[in-house]
Amino acid sequence: MKKRILTAVLSLIAIISLKVTAQIKKGDVHIGIAGFPIIDIFNSYPDNKITGLGLLGQIGFFPHKNLYLGLNPYYVKVKNRFPELGTMTEENQRIFGINTSMSFYMGLSTKFYVYGGVNFGLGAADHQRFNVPMNISSKVTYPIFTIAPVLGLHYFITKNFTLNFNLPLINIKYISYSNIENFKTLAPTIGVGCFF
Repeated sequence: MKKRILTAVLSLIAIISLKVTAQIKKGDVHIGIAGFPIIDIFNSYPDNKITGLGLLGQIGFFPHKNLYLGLNPYYVKVKNRFPELGTMTEENQRIFGINTSMSFYMGLSTKFYVYGGVNFGLGAADHQRFNVPMNISSKVTYPIFTIAPVLGLHYFITKNFTLNFNLPLINIKYISYSNIENFKTLAPTIGVGCFF
């Protein structure tokens, strides 16, 4: 049953999008939302089991044709389990903040637009750490600075509604006096958006 519903929805999207001729012009506004699973793509910590989910909001406008300026509020929740001193430690993290965004769009066809740019901003990272057998627990919040070069693709289903694929290389720097490792990761997102 699920396959039939999915096939019907995809067929409807394909039929609707056959006659789409979208363009991005000066003064257009874009809003959207995207999500992504958390995966340690670089395998920076081979003994760790890292899972999670993130949400990214998108709101911006085109001050000139093909030039996009915007804001991206984000929220990420990550669980990390790793061996430590012969037992298993669990670390829960919440990362949230807001980035500014600047991208340049280029039309490949009337339905496909690619873009490249950079996002940067400030946020916070809440860390909670538990090691039950050793009865160790800690909680701390750090301010962070993020910068992310990004490539992406918009596919216009209708003149105003798009599916979006975004591939940022996220670099997080902890603003702290303690010795915390900065990290980077790829965070591919899939989302929807509206241009008007």
